[in-house]
Amino acid sequence: MQQTLEAKARNTQATTRGHGCPVCARGGLQLFFEASAVPVDLNVLWSSRKEALACPKGDIQLGFCASCGHICNRAFEPERMQYDPRYDNSLRFSPCFQKYATTLAGELVRTYNLRDKTVVEIGCGQGEFLADLCRMGNNRGIGFDPAYIEGRAENRAGRGITFVKEFFLQAYTAEPCDFICCRHVLEHVPEVKEFLLNVRRTLENSPCAAVFFEVPNALFTLREAGIWDIIYPHYSYFSPASLRRLFTECGFEVLSLREAFGRQYLGIEAVATRLREAVPEPNPSSAELGYAADLDSVQDAVTHFAENYRRTTERLGRILDLLKRSGKRAVLWGAGAKGMTFLNKFKGNSLIEYVIDINPYKQGKFVSGSGEEIVGPSFLAKYRPGAIILTNTNYREEVERQVQELGLHPEFIVT
Repeated sequence: MQQTLEAKARNTQATTRGHGCPVCARGGLQLFFEASAVPVDLNVLWSSRKEALACPKGDIQLGFCASCGHICNRAFEPERMQYDPRYDNSLRFSPCFQKYATTLAGELVRTYNLRDKTVVEIGCGQGEFLADLCRMGNNRGIGFDPAYIEGRAENRAGRGITFVKEFFLQAYTAEPCDFICCRHVLEHVPEVKEFLLNVRRTLENSPCAAVFFEVPNALFTLREAGIWDIIYPHYSYFSPASLRRLFTECGFEVLSLREAFGRQYLGIEAVATRLREAVPEPNPSSAELGYAADLDSVQDAVTHFAENYRRTTERLGRILDLLKRSGKRAVLWGAGAKGMTFLNKFKGNSLIEYVIDINPYKQGKFVSGSGEEIVGPSFLAKYRPGAIILTNTNYREEVERQVQELGLHPEFIVT
């Protein structure tokens, strides 16, 4: 079995070089959006504005596969990406996101009876989600991430967590496990089929293990308020159709495929095909997604995306110009990828000088590409902006609450 999967992986790598689809290996990807000289990694923050402005930059050329509905960056250069302790994309300081993540962990523990088991997380970051899974089920955890920082995680949750500061497929020794999760990693992987085939191979020693992967939802990015999710570190943009096809072709049976977090994410639960009877049926959901209905939706969204992007950015540009002419101070809330993409798009406007973020590890740093300083919410009491800009509507309620507690009542602009 191992030789067969490795052979498939090598064939996949050979056929997806150039402009072939990394999921179905078809050629002729339809180019539909381009952006030049964007920051290579928005989640690496800098100690000075000078360093931030001089950060590495690359190009984005989004290509669409009409065969499977997948989208990828044809200009992506994987050697540019560096995942080390400077990389910080944690959202767990947000009450809204923490509620989502802990609820998700509880659902997975209940569905797959993860109690006194061994759980593996690929790309665990600082281990917050893995700690939830271990704490809720008294599980043992193994987390893989080269960007892990010693002392940032609760490694005693449940039966304890072992952190490995390496990439999963370079370090994993096929130790038996009961569950594998991988959240917001797959979109960063160029040879995505090879990666998933190798994950499938590790399950040979874990006959009852299921997997859970979570990725950004390309349909949200293309059709709704997700344009700020188009960033260089994302090689792939998965539609429901392409995600399901990828898992099926890599030897998995899909148990559940659902939108989550305000339709911004896709979550997929699967099991190695011949192991289907060993795992329980997930809870049914009205959000369950089929395959056939999505291809036309993605094609339609791709067709209209460039024009919708132009109209949206022109409208927001006018709003920023109006704020500037009125003399109002404005800040952006959230030094995540969405906010930083927004800032780099409008860095010539010079209206925004500061970015607010509740993550203390980001405060005092500077935004890649555009150079704004990141400060904590208490800064607002002194700065007293007339407008606060949000790039993710999911966080509006908690941000408004924090601002009101400071005695401020600025205008809120949600992009």
